[in-house]
Amino acid sequence: MTENTEFQQKFVNYAITHMNEDHRPDMRDMIKAFLKEDWVTDAEMLDFDREQIKLKGFGEKGEEKIFMLPYDAPIDKAQELRPKLVQMVRQAREILQKDV
Repeated sequence: MTENTEFQQKFVNYAITHMNEDHRPDMRDMIKAFLKEDWVTDAEMLDFDREQIKLKGFGEKGEEKIFMLPYDAPIDKAQELRPKLVQMVRQAREILQKDV
């Protein structure tokens, strides 16, 4: 992303906190749908950059694994993250509904 570094880091921190507080099931669904890791029952966001999201998946038996989930195209501005994540969550839900 091309914004100044201080703003960028504040945004990254805010976005990660928000995702982990309000959207854990969405991140779990993205791991299950896009990466076919059906054992994942919970997930948290660790980081993201202009090309991918870094997620940690958790299983019922204490399993943990870090996943890198790439976007379909890089994001260039901070305001592009939310629409990209919304799109990815919608796609994940469509995939998971087809798999049922």
